[in-house]
Amino acid sequence: MKTKLGTVLATLFVLSFVTAGGVAAQSADDASPRTRLALRETARRDVEQDTIEAAVTARSEGSAAGKAQMAVNRLMDGLVGKAKGVAGVTVSTSGYRVAQDFTNDGRPRAWVAQQDLDLKSGDSTALLGLLGELQGDGVLLSRLDYVLSDKARDALVDELTDEAIKKLRTRAERVAAALGCRVVNIEAISVSGANGGPRPMPRLMAMAADTARAKPVAEAGLETVEVSVDATIILDKP
Repeated sequence: MKTKLGTVLATLFVLSFVTAGGVAAQSADDASPRTRLALRETARRDVEQDTIEAAVTARSEGSAAGKAQMAVNRLMDGLVGKAKGVAGVTVSTSGYRVAQDFTNDGRPRAWVAQQDLDLKSGDSTALLGLLGELQGDGVLLSRLDYVLSDKARDALVDELTDEAIKKLRTRAERVAAALGCRVVNIEAISVSGANGGPRPMPRLMAMAADTARAKPVAEAGLETVEVSVDATIILDKP
């Protein structure tokens, strides 16, 4: 009796093991692994720079540091007042420095004080006209650049982001269809924006201070702005 019972129990155990193994194998066969698709799309546009930036340097010399500083302070006060009188021009100062100058044989020659006046405007005609006047006052034009304003760049980046995402979605659907799959989800996505290349330098013709206050000449260039979108797309069988 015990032998028959043991045989029955052993048989049931084997059947249970085989059945469980068969179900597991079937589940593994039925489970279709999902595909991860890595994509990148970029949208870019060339846009004309809309803002002009400049810097002029006021410089004075004196037999003592205090004298040089007082002279450059008076000069800068007049420059700032003149610049603030031009509508649409943003005015700031930077780079105040004082140093002793020496002759070629190492003897003290004079104290030199300098300060920069930074100017920015969306009206190039107004700013270039102001620069001509400031050069006539004896200051040095040390920098002149056309740039794309932050406001214009931010608006363009938003547009390019939408464009890049639409391109990525379209491409994901196309790849999925070619593979006989469907897009299930976006697992991860990142957006990055950058300039497409070095900023073009404006054409600049610097005039000497004694040339009847002729203003400098500059022309805006095109700046490339681009946005890239990277994403991991989950694909599955229909």
